[in-house]
Amino acid sequence: MHLVYFSLALLAVAFVIHLSIWRVRVPSKPLKALLAIFFLTGLVSAALLYLVPGLAEFAPASLAEWVYVTLFHITFTLSYVVAYTSIENVSPTLITVMSAYEAGDLGLDVNYLQEVITDESFIKPRLEDLVEQEMATLEGDRYKIAAKGLRFLKFIFFVHWLINQRTKTG
Repeated sequence: MHLVYFSLALLAVAFVIHLSIWRVRVPSKPLKALLAIFFLTGLVSAALLYLVPGLAEFAPASLAEWVYVTLFHITFTLSYVVAYTSIENVSPTLITVMSAYEAGDLGLDVNYLQEVITDESFIKPRLEDLVEQEMATLEGDRYKIAAKGLRFLKFIFFVHWLINQRTKTG
């Protein structure tokens, strides 16, 4: 059970560092920053366990325990990054639900959603993000997949193949 507590403590430290930085200023590339914070926290903590006298007793005792802690940390980190992207980006679903909530008993006018959920407010910012993250390029008035985007797509296609899900496009 001490490995679970150790793993959770490690994640808690990373999370506190993440929140502290975000309270001061959200980084320009938040996903890279999150990954760096969580993975560096793991690496620095592992080093400190052996460099600081008295901390070695808290360290995992065997290679198998280190593998457990590492897999736990990586799994949580990647899950948190996925969850963070859902929270960070406002989606049409979130806008719809929030608007319905704010409308209360009066209900939500369908025309309101058509005014709020537009290409300008949802599609264009996502395309700009793809270009900024080097997943796509904008050549004239055409978006083209970049090498980084192709690698991502190949991974998605592979996962779809693994779970026997047909890849769909618009």
